[in-house]
Amino acid sequence: MQGLPLEFYSSYDVDWWKPWNYFDQLSAVDTSLLKRCNETQLYSDVQMRATLAWTGDTGGIQIVNGKAIGVCPDEYTWRSPACRSNSSRCIVYFTGGNGWGVDIIMQQAIAWNMPTAIAVAKDWSSFSALPLAVKSTFYWWVPDPTFLDLAPIEIIFPAYDRNAYAAGDFRTNPSDLEIAKGTSKDLFTLAPRVENFLVNMEIDMTTLNNILLEQKTTGDSWENVTCKWLQNNEATWSSWLPDDTTCFAGFGLVDIESGEFVMDRAIKEGKRCQACPSGTYSKQLVDTMGVTYICEQCPVGTSQASGASLTCDPCDKGSYQDELGSQSCKRCPLNNYNDQEGAAQCTVCPSGSGTLGLGSSIFTDCGCVEGRIDVSTTEGRGDQGRAGELGRAQGVVGFSGVVSAAVLSSQLVCLTYILVCCMCEQHAIRGVCFAVWHWSSRLKVWGGSVPASLR
Repeated sequence: MQGLPLEFYSSYDVDWWKPWNYFDQLSAVDTSLLKRCNETQLYSDVQMRATLAWTGDTGGIQIVNGKAIGVCPDEYTWRSPACRSNSSRCIVYFTGGNGWGVDIIMQQAIAWNMPTAIAVAKDWSSFSALPLAVKSTFYWWVPDPTFLDLAPIEIIFPAYDRNAYAAGDFRTNPSDLEIAKGTSKDLFTLAPRVENFLVNMEIDMTTLNNILLEQKTTGDSWENVTCKWLQNNEATWSSWLPDDTTCFAGFGLVDIESGEFVMDRAIKEGKRCQACPSGTYSKQLVDTMGVTYICEQCPVGTSQASGASLTCDPCDKGSYQDELGSQSCKRCPLNNYNDQEGAAQCTVCPSGSGTLGLGSSIFTDCGCVEGRIDVSTTEGRGDQGRAGELGRAQGVVGFSGVVSAAVLSSQLVCLTYILVCCMCEQHAIRGVCFAVWHWSSRLKVWGGSVPASLR
């Protein structure tokens, strides 16, 4: 018998080869294990019309009562043109369900002149048994242990053509389907070492099939089979394990014995990764071993209340932080203000002025203390030219305004400054003030004294 590479589709072309010599005949199939064609996708009008449109196989697909159906001479198998006239040359193709991949194998058998007879098993038990009883081709996927002991070989068709499949042309090889397990979308944040292990984990199909086959042939439990594989293949799986000193963002190196965070891994022994605590941030470290992270204290002017953070937050206006590694910022004390973010200290109000409370965030919060008024000019000073409020907390009526010495005439012997402040709480009118100038030999102001420059 002539040898034939049965893993290639071209070896099934009946114009060149006799592939049926390597398989059992159609008569070897127990039809009691099969579904009738009218119970399968061979009677799907949509699929059969699409297959007819692409292949033009009017002998294998007919319109009956307005519906397209696959023609099954024996009610159980559809046969391709390459063996339709001589069923002894047909190679059985078993599939399951309602006809997994029926439209694909039909197009391929017609296009590549393959002698194929499609049969659909009536249930899973029948599908599992038929390829074991009959030398045949069959639908299968991996990883799966069902047919591993047969050592089956995949039939290779022309490379998958995405555009062709999108248009309904299935003559090329089907695409691989990804089998995946769902995990937490923030697994890297919750457990970066686990995520890194899963990324590194890689088992080739041959290894996986060997594990599956061992479990099937020995009947041992999955736990025992996989444990045995781990014991015998440490060199393979040890490369999947992340380095104990390779920390990820949000974590840092820590000395296991002392529990103290360290700044390098020059000595790797006794080091591991731990989430950075509050008051610190995770900083990238690049060394001769690659990239890792360390926990560094927040600098002055910043704080961090949360753990596993990548940055420290600058203190807001009106607050400051003069210490390293702080979890929060301090409010500016009385008679101080801060109008910048990220400050390590606050600015003291000018002499003779102060604030009414903690956390002042602007210079104009510095108002004149009781017994003082602001007599500076506004020219060139912007907001700083405005006088502050007069000790309102002490019960002294305040005002906001500017008195300029420039209005005084050199001929004035003495100037009396009378301040009258009118406040009407009912009409929400506050600080409506006016000044009356008049002559006098001495001057006294209610609530305080006039600066020497005006005497």
